[in-house]
Amino acid sequence: MEMINLPANNSWILKKYFLEMAILTIWADKKVEEEELAFLKRLCDYMGFNEDDLENSMIAIEGFVLEHWEDLNTLQNKQDYEQVSAQFIARMSRIADKNRNRLIREVQDREDLMELLRKAKSNELNDKEKVRLQELLIFVLKTIPTLVIISLPQHFLTLPILLKILPKDFFAETLQPS
Repeated sequence: MEMINLPANNSWILKKYFLEMAILTIWADKKVEEEELAFLKRLCDYMGFNEDDLENSMIAIEGFVLEHWEDLNTLQNKQDYEQVSAQFIARMSRIADKNRNRLIREVQDREDLMELLRKAKSNELNDKEKVRLQELLIFVLKTIPTLVIISLPQHFLTLPILLKILPKDFFAETLQPS
């Protein structure tokens, strides 16, 4: 680590750039090994970042990879895509679970979203309603401070994926009277 020679006046953005380049480099073989993750944690310590900073950068890079999968010729193996998506879903799930109460409040504050959720509880939603529900849930996720600055891969975040990301029993808790 000491061999990494950053400029003396290294800014936050420059250090963030080096961190995310390291993450992209590690993703070159389409998977993140424990040793590589340990290196990233040491790199974060060295540059003064905490685990949340690493988590945010990992989400940003994984989201980018998922959103642009078709454009990334070297990453087109379906098995590898499933690995990236599983890691992304698990990472997003941890963040959603940490922010469960915030998410519930945000959903309950959106009458249009609550109306769709109530309808979905008893009836099948039409295609237009499903798209609107997906958009609203992504909007709610973007209220989590960690996800505000990250471009979420909206093509990847389908309703079934969102259901995997949101905390267990999330909708039951959301629909309970407050």
